[in-house]
Amino acid sequence: MTMYAIDTLEFAKKLRTAGLAQDQAEAIAEAHGQAFREAAEHTLATKQDLSRHPTKEEVKQLLDNALEPYATKHDLAEVRSELKQDMKSLELRMTTRLGAMMVATTGILLAAIRFL
Repeated sequence: MTMYAIDTLEFAKKLRTAGLAQDQAEAIAEAHGQAFREAAEHTLATKQDLSRHPTKEEVKQLLDNALEPYATKHDLAEVRSELKQDMKSLELRMTTRLGAMMVATTGILLAAIRFL
């Protein structure tokens, strides 16, 4: 258990200088010191307390690992952009093939009309 200290003697001297009686100053100083120690023991973290918890970097790494399989808005925007480019490329290829099929069909029809 870690001990926290406050200079109650110095605190009591200041209270006496402010006009309080010695017994009042000492009682207030002791009560304040006790309250400080109790608050410190229950609210302040010790090195041992901190060693039981992950560091900021470890928490960041854990979060990064946990969130890795999930997409962010930026990731979705990149995928959307790539899909648009892929669709434009596919549209161009399909248009080219359709044009080639129309030329071939027209050629076949013209050849068929000649033989009739």
